[in-house]
Order: sequence, then structure tokens, then C-alpha cells
Amino acid sequence: TGAFIGDKIVFYQKSRDNELEPVFSGKKSIISEKLDMVVIVNGNTASAAEMLAGALQFHGRAILVGSPTYGKGAITTLKKLSPETGLYITSSLWFTPGKISVSPDGLTPDKSLNFNSNNENHYIDTAVKLLRNP
Repeated sequence: TGAFIGDKIVFYQKSRDNELEPVFSGKKSIISEKLDMVVIVNGNTASAAEMLAGALQFHGRAILVGSPTYGKGAITTLKKLSPETGLYITSSLWFTPGKISVSPDGLTPDKSLNFNSNNENHYIDTAVKLLRNP
């Protein structure tokens, strides 16, 4: 993420104390900020990928194209209760740099696309058109 946005907020993390803690990339941009980007997202874009997409969108580094993301903005830990059972415990929640939760609805793309098409090139063609004519 830092390669694209530099040392800016990537996401906020909310722990049990209900404080929103900013998480920075801690790196210097190595990709020119003049480089236009389009990121294709859908319901399979989850967790850390959502945080990356949300940071790129919030900081104006990329246009999100596709359909809403999965909506997993939580860190969960599996606690084994027995060999056959377990319990997932949510230890913290993630929010975009705009302090918006991705749970449960996911990120909303800037440009919606129907992912029911069998033509994968449709998504790439749309992304290229947006890069040429934002």
C-alpha cells in the first residue's frame, strides 16, 4: 500500500477499548502519483484486499470498478474448544481512512460492473476505457 499512497493512513483499527487507531503504511511512495490506476473489485475482494482498495479509493489513487466487496472488516481468531468445535472471536474491526466500516456491505465501487458476464475481457476493457477517459 505504501508504494502507492506513501506514509498515509491505510485503515483504522478499533479494538476492545473502542478507540480508532490509525494504521499508516510507514513507507515512501515509489509509484508515481501521476500514474492513473483502476482496481477491479467484487464480492471475492475481502479483508486486507478491501483495506488496500479502500485506501487507494479514499486517497484518490485509484478508481474502483466492479461490484461491492465482501465486507469482512474484522480480525477474528479461532479458539479451539475441542477437536471438533471452535469459537471465532472478533478481536478488532477495520475501517477505511474515511472511518467507514466495510462490514457487512463492503466497499462501493466508483463504477459498477455486472460480474455475471462470461467475458473476462469486459472488465479489463472497461478499466482501460476509464484510464483513457476518466
